[in-house]
Amino acid sequence: MLDFAMEKASPADASLLYELETSCFTLPWSQQSLSLLLEQEERGFCLKASPCDGSSRILGYVGFLFVLDEGEITKIAVAPDFRKQGIGSALLHQLISLAAAQGISAIHLEVSTNNKTAISLYEKNGFRIVGKRKNYYADTGEDAMIMTKEI
Repeated sequence: MLDFAMEKASPADASLLYELETSCFTLPWSQQSLSLLLEQEERGFCLKASPCDGSSRILGYVGFLFVLDEGEITKIAVAPDFRKQGIGSALLHQLISLAAAQGISAIHLEVSTNNKTAISLYEKNGFRIVGKRKNYYADTGEDAMIMTKEI
């Protein structure tokens, strides 16, 4: 099993997050958008998973923004060659724990109706489908499911 550590990402991580972003998504966020997410300390955070071998590589990350007591997962990504090793699940568990400690009562997200792996991960962690967004993804025209977890 892969040994990795999780911690909050900082603005200095923007270029590494962007590298991961471009390897995971057909329409990645820009490095500037990722930098803005990392600077939102008063209303969000980003967790990263890195190998414990001392390298600077980021294996996965999850972004989270909140207003009052509700939050939204903005992105979750795991490097393609490190998937199915528990990184996404660990990031999601840590995010839920940190959100609960901050008084967040509900977490929302959108996920492609075709992304069965992600939907399964979210359902295993207590998220339920509450709605649908038609033609949500600009690159594919796919619909998105809206999922929510009450804390």
